Amino acid sequence: LEEAVPAMCHAMEQAERAHGIVLRLVGALKRNAVPAENVRWVERWIALAGSRLAGIDLHGYELEGPTAPQKPAFDLARSAGLRLRAHAGEHGTWRDVRDAVEVLGVSSVNHGVRAVDDAGFVRELAARGVALHVCPTSNVLLHVCPSYREHPIRSLMEAGVVVTVNSDDPLVFGTDINAEFASLRLQAGFTDDEVRRLMRNAWDCALVPAGVRRAWLGAIR
Repeated sequence: LEEAVPAMCHAMEQAERAHGIVLRLVGALKRNAVPAENVRWVERWIALAGSRLAGIDLHGYELEGPTAPQKPAFDLARSAGLRLRAHAGEHGTWRDVRDAVEVLGVSSVNHGVRAVDDAGFVRELAARGVALHVCPTSNVLLHVCPSYREHPIRSLMEAGVVVTVNSDDPLVFGTDINAEFASLRLQAGFTDDEVRRLMRNAWDCALVPAGVRRAWLGAIR
């Protein structure tokens, strides 16, 4: 890590200077790690990446362990001004999403589709402005959802939840962002307005400087 992170930061600086490509890092923490180990990982991420580190994210199979024990690492990250995310509500339940939001204090949840199983909690997500970064193709292929048409993304949007579209792992699932939007258009009947809303949500949530965010939001027609 001591060699990889500075190298990535140097490459990011070069990309921004030469090509205007703005990148930020999100440090990954393991769900099944000893909590003190994840605290040390946050300390290392902060020391090595500096201002190039935008946030942290809790990874790992939900059934391997509960979310709440990782609170100390998230408290440390919050005190350092980092944005907080967690994978939850994919293979677990809506309660895993609730724990990520209420215990860890995340502002974004990767996947999060099982939140739809509790209407009251969906209303809470909408009121708090918590974003769900959903991955339709991944969800269909892993049988989290039976099909694109039956995916809860539209019902979450209609309930006022901030939702974005993501590819999860492009190499594993054979997809990318363009393919995700195409699948929603062709197989779930998404309209241009719905697609534009999803794009705006993505830039509203993007972990980039405000000026970059405003420029790309203005480019969406």
